[in-house]
Amino acid sequence: MRVAILTPHFFPSVTGNSVTAGRLAKGLAARGAEVEIVNTEIDQDPARILSRLEDFAPEVLHGLNAFRTGNLLLETAQKLGLPTVLTITGTDAYQNLPDESQRPRVVEILNSVDAIVVFHEAVRAHLSLHAPGVVAKVVVIPQAVDLPEGEGDPLERIPPAPNRFLFLIAAGIRPVKNVSFSLAPLSRLVRSFPQVRLVIAGPILDPVLGKTFLEQISVLPWVHYLEAVPHHQMRALYEAVQVLINSSRSEGGMANSLLEAMSVGVPVLASRIQGNTTIVEDGVNGFLFSGEEEFLEKARLLVADGDLRHRLGEAGRELIRREFPPDREVSSYLRLYRKLIEGIP
Repeated sequence: MRVAILTPHFFPSVTGNSVTAGRLAKGLAARGAEVEIVNTEIDQDPARILSRLEDFAPEVLHGLNAFRTGNLLLETAQKLGLPTVLTITGTDAYQNLPDESQRPRVVEILNSVDAIVVFHEAVRAHLSLHAPGVVAKVVVIPQAVDLPEGEGDPLERIPPAPNRFLFLIAAGIRPVKNVSFSLAPLSRLVRSFPQVRLVIAGPILDPVLGKTFLEQISVLPWVHYLEAVPHHQMRALYEAVQVLINSSRSEGGMANSLLEAMSVGVPVLASRIQGNTTIVEDGVNGFLFSGEEEFLEKARLLVADGDLRHRLGEAGRELIRREFPPDREVSSYLRLYRKLIEGIP
C-alpha cells in the first residue's frame, strides 16, 4: 500500500501534527506500507506537490487538520483520482469550525472528503452539532504513543538546584495552548515551595503572543524556557520532571503531550476541557482544574505528596498501556485505507 500524508508541520518542527504524522508514518512503514510525507509548512507550491505525488503514485491521500491541509488534499485528490482521509486534529474542530467566518469552508471540506477520522467519540459528537451532514463518514481512531529513546539531556541548560521540583508544559506558544495561565498560580506556590521550577518546551508559533510570553517569564527566575525540544529527547524530558501541566483552551480529543507523559508514569494536571477529560479522570489517573484556585490547590497536593504522585502516575501509565497501543492505531488506519481503495461502503 502506498500512502501520502499531508501535514501542516513535520519534524524538526515539534507540534502535535508533526508527532502524529511521524508516528503514523513509522507504524505504517513497519507494516509494509510505503509512505510519503508532504510538509505543507515547507512545501507550499501545489504544482510541485502534485508532481511529487504523481511520481510517488499513492493509492490514498491522508490529510491532518481540515483548515490547514483540506484545500490541498481535495485539489490534489481530484487531479490524481484518489480517495481521501482527513484527520481532525483539534484547532480545526474547536476553533475553525465554530468560527462563522471559517465555518463554510471547513464544512465544505468535511463534506467533500471520503472519510473523517477523530480521536474520540466526544469529537464526533462535536461535529454532529456543527456539521451534522458528515457524521456518517466519521471514524473514531484513538491516538497512540510512540516515545523513542534518544540521546542528549534536554535539561542541561537549567542550573541544578537541591531537591528541585519540576513542572513541565510541553506545548507550542500560541493562544489555544494558554501556556501563560500557570504563571500566576505557580508564582504563589513558589512562595511556599521555593524548590518549584516550571519548564516550558515548545516553539513560538504566534510571534505576537511569543513576545508577550518572553517578557512575562523574563522576570521569573524559576521559569525555564527550552524552546523546541526534539521529539527524540522528549522521553528523557518527561522522565526528568515530576508533573506535566496541560492548560489548553481546547484539544482535539487527546493531546500527544498528555499521552506521552502518562505513558512513562508522570502525573498530569490538566485543564477541565473536553479534549483532556477524554483521558484524565480527576483524582484517579491525574488531576483536572477549572481556574487558578483549583489549579493551585491541586498543584500544592502534587508537590507535597509523593505517594499521590506515584499513584496517579501509575494509573496513567496503565491507562495508556491498555487503551492506546500503537498497533491498534495503525491497524485501524490500514483497514480504513483498504476500504476506501477497494471502494467498500
